[in-house]
Amino acid sequence: MPRNSFYFFTLNFILLSFVLTSCKTKAISDKKDNAADSTHQNVSYEIEPTKVKTQKIKKQHLDYIISTNGKVVAKQQAEIGFLVSGKIEKIYINNGDYVRQGQIIASLENKEAVLRLRRAKEEKAIKNDEYRKLFIDFGGEWGNESSISDTLKQILRTRSGLALSEIQEAEAAQAIKNTLLKAPFSGKIANLFVSKGTFISASSPICVLYSSQNLEIEAFVPESEVLILSSQKGNKNKATISPITSLSNAASYESFLIDINPQVENEGLVKLRFALPSTKEVSQNLLLNMNVTVALHIPQPKQLVVPKEAIVLRSEKEVVFSYENKRAFWNFVKTGKENGKQIEILEGLKEGQQIIISNNLQLSHDAEVETITDYELRITN
Repeated sequence: MPRNSFYFFTLNFILLSFVLTSCKTKAISDKKDNAADSTHQNVSYEIEPTKVKTQKIKKQHLDYIISTNGKVVAKQQAEIGFLVSGKIEKIYINNGDYVRQGQIIASLENKEAVLRLRRAKEEKAIKNDEYRKLFIDFGGEWGNESSISDTLKQILRTRSGLALSEIQEAEAAQAIKNTLLKAPFSGKIANLFVSKGTFISASSPICVLYSSQNLEIEAFVPESEVLILSSQKGNKNKATISPITSLSNAASYESFLIDINPQVENEGLVKLRFALPSTKEVSQNLLLNMNVTVALHIPQPKQLVVPKEAIVLRSEKEVVFSYENKRAFWNFVKTGKENGKQIEILEGLKEGQQIIISNNLQLSHDAEVETITDYELRITN
């Protein structure tokens, strides 16, 4: 083969190979582009329905609650002290002790009172001798009180001084009794801050005695709330009492309203009193003047109520979403009383409607929703 022909053939072969390679590369690139376009066209962005909980609304009793603060008081309470002045000789109890009626709490030094009693007895004995002489002189038979008239007998007792000496003896005996301070009723001791040797003036209190078995709660409510309260028998308003200092899981105590003071205080408040159960737990855990919270439950007639979480705000108005055919529709409502968990619906809803009670903060009108029950059923299948 001539050399020129060989070069010509080789050059044509190289050009042909280059053209074929370029066409194949372009075909592969076009195929990838077409596949990418096809994938892009098949992608869809579906918005899943909001999963919500629903509830059928109905009329029921709304337990309306009035919350206020109060203090523990005793049904029977007194500041007690000696009837005479003197120096304290002995204290028999401590703060917080329970004492029974008639139990000695403290005593005063009584040496002078004892001496006065002895002198009164001696004087009585002398006057009794003088009375005996007069009794016989006026024709009486000693030992037989009926031998003279009662009128004459009284005259002779006065003339002899016996009647006065008996009074003086009784006074001296009473003075000794007054040096002993006894509990006028059973209860617990508080505010005892005196000690032995302290001089106490007459009628100055040395402690407080209160009946720990009959504790009550004293609280105040605005006068606007009083008209819905009732303290009549058989229709007592129940209340839940909780110490302010207690933990959230601490025990609370059931109580009931027993008294409404028929007078409005200067601040526009009315005083209420609540009875507490007479149990050992109450007397041990509730201290006199302890601060407590009072949740007063006021039974109301049946009315349309919804859970408080069903209420949302739209355009600064209260809205409740109803559930119909897997869609949410908002309903402007007018609300009434509430108790922290439920709220009264005065206008905007009807009994029997299904309402949405969860995931409703971002819902819009006519939004597609799915109930939790339907969703759980779908993922199970």
